[in-house]
Parts: sequence; structure tokens; C-alpha cells
Amino acid sequence: MAILEPAALIPLGWSEQFAAAFALLQEAAWEPGRAVAVHRGGTVVRTAGGEVLAGLTRRLRGPGSKDEGRPTVGDWVAINQPAGDSAVIEAVLPRSSALVRTIRTGGRGSRVSPSSRQVLAANMDVAFVVDSFESGPNLRRLERYLTLAWSSDAQPVVVLNKADLVPGGDAAVDEILQAVMAIAPGVVVLTSSALSGDGIAAIEAVIGAGRTAVVVGPSGVGKSTIVNRLLGEVRQATGHVRLDDGRGRHTTTIRQLFVLPGGGLVIDTPGIRSLELAADASAIDLAFSDVAAIAVDCRFADCQHGEEPGCALRAAVREGRLPAERLANALLLEAESRRRDAEEVVAIRDQRRKGRTIVHAVRQHYQRGPRDGR
Repeated sequence: MAILEPAALIPLGWSEQFAAAFALLQEAAWEPGRAVAVHRGGTVVRTAGGEVLAGLTRRLRGPGSKDEGRPTVGDWVAINQPAGDSAVIEAVLPRSSALVRTIRTGGRGSRVSPSSRQVLAANMDVAFVVDSFESGPNLRRLERYLTLAWSSDAQPVVVLNKADLVPGGDAAVDEILQAVMAIAPGVVVLTSSALSGDGIAAIEAVIGAGRTAVVVGPSGVGKSTIVNRLLGEVRQATGHVRLDDGRGRHTTTIRQLFVLPGGGLVIDTPGIRSLELAADASAIDLAFSDVAAIAVDCRFADCQHGEEPGCALRAAVREGRLPAERLANALLLEAESRRRDAEEVVAIRDQRRKGRTIVHAVRQHYQRGPRDGR
């Protein structure tokens, strides 16, 4: 179909959705492309004619722009490259999905701002949440990553890597699998050993031709090794886990999109040291669907799941139907979401108040007129 032209973009995930959005721009000189890497020096964009390093227009990089609206890996963009000039990104096409976290520029304890959302990857069909068998998956951390994946509008899939390093053999593997499946309702859980290649075919089958996957998780769980296996060659640096604390080194330093030999695409991401979600209540309900299902039976619609009478969740914990740690983590994420939303409202109000103060000062200046011959 003509709407899918140029055909060279189809292996990158180009579709009628993006073609229609690009057509609305109505700029004959602009060209579509997909962001495959973002560096300090610019964004690497793959177009029908090859890769170019593109800068940003002032509208995308200026003081009033938001990080959330700037191009990230996986974005489809419109670039303009006049003869003899450097390429610039003029627009970012609407995203079909986005992996978003909250960043606090002032460090832990600082307030968020209206521009505090960082898009880690865009336009993915699948979000692989990777953890490791080696030291036993951290279930509470895994719940947080799954909430991130559910909020992206991509399909979450858990990958438990390093199955060959489980002390205790198959019995221990099965025990860990059961524990992970219990906190990942509705999510496919895969196992792999990236070093040997076991389980990689199942991961590749989930991606499929023409679809994009993102790989997320903490450092040291083997994300880049999995990506290298999918690519059939070493393209991403890998590192060993430290023996003293079991933590992995951040060998992947930038987010990057790769085209797989089988026709799919994968975005590799660095390990995230501090993951604060930008998820809303609906994503938390999806990640904790078992908790949400029990909460429906609470006596009061506004139950805070504390000491209120008739709390179905507390009853489920007492009866052993719901782990206390899982409930505590769900309530923690809900509290974080409410706090972040409240902070953003305050930040927007402060920003508007500051803008009105500046406008008022400028008006007063011109109403007074020049003084003392000035």
C-alpha cells in the first residue's frame, strides 16, 4: 500500500498509524525516521536512506519544552535536512506506547515538576521485565517494574535469566517460578540462560516479526547478554556481577534500538538505580489485579485498608490468601502515585503564579513609562 511507503521503513515497525500521523504534518520537505539512539550530541535517526545524526528544533529543546515531549529511543520523528545543512527533528509522531518514569532533578526528597517525566522508550509492543535466578528475584522490585511495564501500554513479559546458576537445581527453579507467577497475574513468565542460549528462542517468538520489544530491569541480570543472543553477535557490552554484594555494573550506558535477524526489534536499556514510577492507579490495579479483586469486597468504598472495619484485604492477609508484603507494596505504590500527582498540581500552580507575576511586572514597567529621560 502506498501509505506504507517508503518500504524500507517497514522492517523498523512503520505502520499505517504512523504513516497517517506523518501525513497530517503536510510538510513535503520532511522525512520520517525512527530514533535508534539518543546521545548528548544528537539523536541517531534511521530513515529510508540510512542513519543520520539529527539535532532538535528550538521548540523541542527550548526552555519551555518538556523532557516527555522530546524524542527518545523508539520514537518515530519527522526530520528536515536542507541541502548542505545538518538534519533537525521537527516533530515527534504520537506514540502508541511509552515507558515513563518520574525523575527528581534535585535528588531524593525534592519535588517533581511538570517536566519531570522521562520517557525511557517508545512505541513498543512488548516490555520484557528481566530479573535473575542467580540471587533469587527480588519480588517487591519485580512488582515495581511490572507496574512500570503495565503503565506503558505494552504487553508485559517476565524473563527470569541465569537459570543455570540456581543453587538447588530444578526444584529450586520451580519454587522461584511459582513465587514469581504469584505476583505476576496475567503475565507470561519465561526462563532463560543467556550464556548458553537456552530460552532465547521463546523470547524471540514473543517479539515476532515487525514488532518492537524493550528490555528493562536492574543491573547485572543479563539484559545485554539476552540482546546479544537475540542479535546473534556481541553488540552490547556485558559485565560480571560483583561478588561482594551481588550487584551488576552498568555496562549499558545508553538506550539503543536494534533490528533482529528474525525481523523484530529490541530496545536495550541501562539498569535503573532508582525507579520512581509515573504510573496511575489503573496501571497499579493491573499489576496488582489480585489485590484489586479482593478490595472490591471491602465494606467501605473509600477503605484505606488500615484499621477500618470490614477491610477485605486485611482479612485476606490474616487468612493467608494474600501475602502481607504484596499488600504493603501495592499500598506504597498507590501512596507514591497520589503524592506525585499532588506535587505536580502544586508545581503547575506555582509555575502559573510565577508567570502571572512576570506579566504583571512587565505591564507595570510599560505603564509607568520612561523616567528621568530614559
